[in-house]
This record gives sequence, C-alpha cells and structure tokens, in this order.
Amino acid sequence: MKRAFELFALLLLTTGLAGCLNQAGFEKSVASRVHLGMMKDDAVSKLSELKLSCLSPRTATGSDASRLDCSRQRPPILENCLQRVYIDVSAEGTVSNITIPEPACAWL
Repeated sequence: MKRAFELFALLLLTTGLAGCLNQAGFEKSVASRVHLGMMKDDAVSKLSELKLSCLSPRTATGSDASRLDCSRQRPPILENCLQRVYIDVSAEGTVSNITIPEPACAWL
C-alpha cells in the first residue's frame, strides 16, 4: 500500500513538472511566431499553427475590441489545461502587446 502511494505521488510530481516545462515550450513557440508590430491577421494565422483559436470580443458599440483572446485545450494525462494568449491590437491593426498567462488547469 505504501509503495502504491509513493508511485502515485511520483506520478503527480512528474506530470506537474511536465506541465511546467510544457508551458515554457508553449511560451517559446508563441514568441517565435508572433512579434510586436506584426499585422493582426498574420498573428492569428501564426497562432493557428499552434492550434490556438482566436476570438475578437465585441464592444458595446458592436465594433471589434482591441484585444484578441486566443486559446486551446491541452489534455495531458492528469490535467486538463486551457492555454491562453492575449494579443492587444493597435488602431493601425498591428500587435502592440502579447500576454501569456499561466494555464488554467483542472486536475483530474
């Protein structure tokens, strides 16, 4: 019984570490594809290569908001994570800021 608990604890530790390493790789992949000054449509195209879907929420007036919300589900063995990238777009239609928050994970 003790051995089973130790193996389970080791599994949790290694999958948690893998999740952290995966996030670092995700951030590097985004940074290698999207950069400041890039046109919005080009950024969306590059993020779709990473299987990210981008939504442009509407403002109260019905025009496009200046922030894109791009996300994808990442389902490793013991966790289900939603990875996000926020892209701020200038009035000229270029990328002005890139934010990559920590993934929102639900442990199974």
